Amino acid sequence: MTNKLREEWLMEAVEQIKPIFERVGYQIPPVKVSIGFPSTGSKGRHLGQCWSTNSSEDGLNQIFLVPHLETPIEYLDTLVHELVHAVDNCSS
Repeated sequence: MTNKLREEWLMEAVEQIKPIFERVGYQIPPVKVSIGFPSTGSKGRHLGQCWSTNSSEDGLNQIFLVPHLETPIEYLDTLVHELVHAVDNCSS
């Protein structure tokens, strides 16, 4: 990652990933991505979590990625997984 804030880097990554989803017929909705712990806390096994639009005041999916991922690839891998949940508004 560059010297950008992690959240800024991750939001730019979302923009770069959008065309990949679109090529296979899916639209990534507007999302917010932050670094933080999922609802299971820091002791859980989840590396990320996507919250549905019903869970936020601004009506956007909220994605949280744990802060202890080590490489950009780990962040991107987890981000893509959580974006899949955002596509269906966390219904699966």
